[in-house]
Amino acid sequence: MTILLHSRNRPAGTDLQYRAHRNCPPLLNPFEEQHRHTSVSKPQPNGIGNTAKQSPRVYASSSINKAHYGTLLFSVIIQFLWSDDGIDMKRRFTEHDIPDQSGSTVVITGANTGLGYETARALSARGARVLIACRSQQKAEDAIKRIEEQNGAVDISYVPLDLGDLSSVRQCAEQLQSEKRIDVLINNAGIMVPPYELTKDGFESQFGVNHLGPFALTGLLLEKLAQTSSSRVVNTSSIAHNVGRINFKDINAERRYSASARYSMSKLANLLFSYELQRRLQTANLAVLSVACHPGIASTELDRYMPFVLSKGTELLQPLLNTAAAGAWPTLCAATSGDVVGGGYYGPAYRFETAGPAKKVRSNRASRDTAVAERLWTLSVELTGVNPSI
Repeated sequence: MTILLHSRNRPAGTDLQYRAHRNCPPLLNPFEEQHRHTSVSKPQPNGIGNTAKQSPRVYASSSINKAHYGTLLFSVIIQFLWSDDGIDMKRRFTEHDIPDQSGSTVVITGANTGLGYETARALSARGARVLIACRSQQKAEDAIKRIEEQNGAVDISYVPLDLGDLSSVRQCAEQLQSEKRIDVLINNAGIMVPPYELTKDGFESQFGVNHLGPFALTGLLLEKLAQTSSSRVVNTSSIAHNVGRINFKDINAERRYSASARYSMSKLANLLFSYELQRRLQTANLAVLSVACHPGIASTELDRYMPFVLSKGTELLQPLLNTAAAGAWPTLCAATSGDVVGGGYYGPAYRFETAGPAKKVRSNRASRDTAVAERLWTLSVELTGVNPSI
């Protein structure tokens, strides 16, 4: 089990394919992938960024094993031990600190709900043109209507995007090329601890949606971003990265699958990508900043994966948790603050980065392993067919 879900596990209309296997053994260890399945074919390349058509046989656990909740506690403990209050910005950042965004254009993935929605609402209120990139047009239109009811007349639109389908990612990037400018790309959307699933391109769903999709979208928009001075790429990670590792030997979980381990792996991948992107941007002398953030523990996210009893129990902890609006503060900080630096990581300031206003924080040592980051970059280029060429 891990910390945060940035969108629902299986939104309505999802194209991810799966079926439950009633005889699946329980996942006994939340830190190792114990669930074996050998009947899924490894995706074979079939042109740039695509794979051959296939009808994969996918085996999934029908429910989240209780062992995953041990990972939840362990991730928080690791964060307590790692957190360093000495790392700080000049001041703590909230929604009230967002500078005027008039004339800027911000693309936010998964902004139809949760943290992404709150980010879109706050930025549009400050004058930004906001593009909500998500799968469901109806959900996006509903979100836009709610934002307009709160903010009045704002410049906000919908762009189709399915991060689990690389052809959709390419179409989204192509559509965004028509924008006059893009100041900020916020890679917010993601999924967390679903049963074993494959994306349309045959990748394990959490790695595909949480890392490969954003990697491809960023690479396809990088030239456009570079046309605007001081533009930014914001990647959303999680404190769950503390217990993550990149399993290069079984990247698509074809041998073993643990939902929580794969989520933590994808969140570690977000940070490795963000830091490696910044190093390459600096080397290429491009005026684009790559930064990362995490929302701590937002109260609106917990009941999506916790058992009913535990979900109800979190109501007692509401005063200690971030609301969705407060959970968006680190994202808003990373996207707009003048104190932000390339390669920075921003999260909540209080209770060991689980709640409160945003500040500059520290990620773990594994996230800053340059050899692993370079290897992940090379693999991501190979799997997506998108080469940022920097």
